[in-house]
Amino acid sequence: MICNKCNHKLPDDSEFCQYCGSKIKKLEIDSNSNMTSEEALNIIAKIQAEATIDAMNANEILQPNNENDEDFGVVPEKPVFTLALKSVIGEEEYLKSLRTINCEPIKWSRCASISVDGVNGIIDVYDTYLPSGQFYKTIYINMYGANQSTKAPNGFVLMASAPKVTAIKVSKQKEPKVCKPKKPVNKKLVVCFMVIPIAIALVALLVVFVLMPGLKYNYAKKLLENGNYELAYSEFLALDGYSDSENMLLECRYVQAIKYRDAGDYELANKIFESLGNYRDSKILIHKHDYKVSNTVAATCTSVGSETYKCVNCEETYMKSIDKLAHTYSVVTSTDATCNATGSKTYKCSGCNHTYSETVTKLTHKYEVVASQDPTCQKEGYATHKCSLCSDEYTETKGKVSHDTILVSTTDSTCIAVGAKNYKCKNCTYTYSEEIAKKSHNYSDATCTAPKTCGMCGNTEGQKLGHTDTLVCTRCGDTTFETLVITGVGDTYISDFSIPSGTYNIKIEKKYSELYKSIYVKLNGHYIVDTYEAIYIEQVKISSYNNAILAIDCIVATEEWKITIEAVGN
Repeated sequence: MICNKCNHKLPDDSEFCQYCGSKIKKLEIDSNSNMTSEEALNIIAKIQAEATIDAMNANEILQPNNENDEDFGVVPEKPVFTLALKSVIGEEEYLKSLRTINCEPIKWSRCASISVDGVNGIIDVYDTYLPSGQFYKTIYINMYGANQSTKAPNGFVLMASAPKVTAIKVSKQKEPKVCKPKKPVNKKLVVCFMVIPIAIALVALLVVFVLMPGLKYNYAKKLLENGNYELAYSEFLALDGYSDSENMLLECRYVQAIKYRDAGDYELANKIFESLGNYRDSKILIHKHDYKVSNTVAATCTSVGSETYKCVNCEETYMKSIDKLAHTYSVVTSTDATCNATGSKTYKCSGCNHTYSETVTKLTHKYEVVASQDPTCQKEGYATHKCSLCSDEYTETKGKVSHDTILVSTTDSTCIAVGAKNYKCKNCTYTYSEEIAKKSHNYSDATCTAPKTCGMCGNTEGQKLGHTDTLVCTRCGDTTFETLVITGVGDTYISDFSIPSGTYNIKIEKKYSELYKSIYVKLNGHYIVDTYEAIYIEQVKISSYNNAILAIDCIVATEEWKITIEAVGN
């Protein structure tokens, strides 16, 4: 048994609800009666509708106003009320308008429905979460309100004040007239209740996919009409293409841009119009400034000037600075510089009489050589210089000159020992030797079997070249492939198989011969020979392969075989 007021499950013999205390309206249906499933469904719907209307009418008179209480919305006894006519939609609208005290959006999850003494109708319990997923607060909402709550619980703020709307008072419906079917069908109660869930599911689908989107669409349009563009945009976006909601998203942005434009915020309005593309007259409404000079202040050499520009289409203005003019200086006094003292020049601006002085650097001495002695490789020399302007003088010492050497003997170097050149000065007894670096090794070219070798000392360098990948080496003429004998049983694969280009005799010896072509020899997936005979020899030409795969495929898994590969020429 289910309470028709709070929807809690009760024992079948209950007369009063142990949760909300209301008297239970029992649905008495005789299992032997001639009532159809449609009649039973009408009676159940009538009872549920009466319970909803009872709560609505009671709240019309007794709905408390606890919005100014500190614990409003965060305790079950003082819930938030949403309009009964909007049902679940009203709860979702209210939750979407909530933000934390830091203006962060919230997520929510309905975790229970409860009944509380003194409150008419079921109270839905919602846990709220921050965008990070962290739990925030638990709030309580009653969807049977006659008036919409317009404030937020403690710890929340409303994104926009919810409009205060009074619900239409609904009177109880008259008991529907039950029409007797032409041909009564005697069905058991169990059949009736098998049909009821199907009908409820159909009604739920109608509400979810038709009625609820329609209500949400009308609510979004109302928000747009009231100038709540951001919330209207989020509501149309949540409709996910319902009706012309895609077009209404553009309309929300268009109307908002008009508002910004009328308020003189052309920059923000232009951004929105540009994002709308060809929607309505968005491109035409993009405001373009046309600036003209409205005022000019001339610059001088002591102050900056300015030009003020004003848009001829609006009141937008901006100012452009004009740099100060350069001073016009001329020399008014001067003192010449000498070799021993600096001079000076004083300048004065003809526009503002500003003056400044600058120092003239000393003159450079004009020195001439008055006495000198040349240096040798044994003795230093000197030169005495004297200024022709001020008689200042100084003596410059000249260091010894380099030895004038000649080569007197030479010892040649080899690839394993250094040599030397011996020198002697022509003017004194000074001698010195200059090392001659070792000679480079005289290497012969590397061969197939030997690396590079020095002809003077026998030293080697690098690696031997190795034979070419042909059957007969093109460098030395040696045969590069030795006879290869392979034995095995069944399929075998030999990796890294290398063979030079040439002509080969391939001999196959095997156990079985009664099956057609019972053995195949492949090189990198290409057949080179196959046979069904016990002993078979075939001469084939093979291209060069390095790191290939030699595959022996046998039709008989237990085939024992021996393969001989012998080179016979190029």
